[in-house]
Amino acid sequence: TDPDLRASLLAFVRGGGGVIGLHAATDGFHEWPEFGEMMGGYFVNHPWNEEVTLKIEDPGHPITASFSTARYVVADEIYQFREPYSRDRLRVLISLDTVDLDLEREGVQRGDRDFAVSWIREEGEGRARCCARGRPRKRGPDSSPGAPARCGRGWWSRAGEWRKGSGGKMSRC
Repeated sequence: TDPDLRASLLAFVRGGGGVIGLHAATDGFHEWPEFGEMMGGYFVNHPWNEEVTLKIEDPGHPITASFSTARYVVADEIYQFREPYSRDRLRVLISLDTVDLDLEREGVQRGDRDFAVSWIREEGEGRARCCARGRPRKRGPDSSPGAPARCGRGWWSRAGEWRKGSGGKMSRC
């Protein structure tokens, strides 16, 4: 809550650095609007804590390029986000496939039915990535230490390294 630390984090990212928020990162600093803007939203709840299907929305991005399928099943708690979350400000990489879900269940609050799971955004000259997955009961194709996690770090840091993805395919991070 130190104002100088908050200012230094924002200055670092906006000056060309990067930040990665994993799992519950969006469930902190609710009283700090700039943090929510930087991360792309705030956690509300997780109405799903079960097996669900996720879909790759941006298969051409280095973070998702190593996925071999457009959809995959995971057992995890799936977050729901509130403002400042908006697709207008984010590049959504992975989201919840809602086709077979009960969207009337208790706790579902997003009327637009937009449930992103992983996204990126520019923040000044820097970059921010959020990946809300975090408590998988079985490993999915994006579980660490897989290629998407490595390429996420490469994208965040602008390292530009080449990584070998699934099936031996090389992709630039």
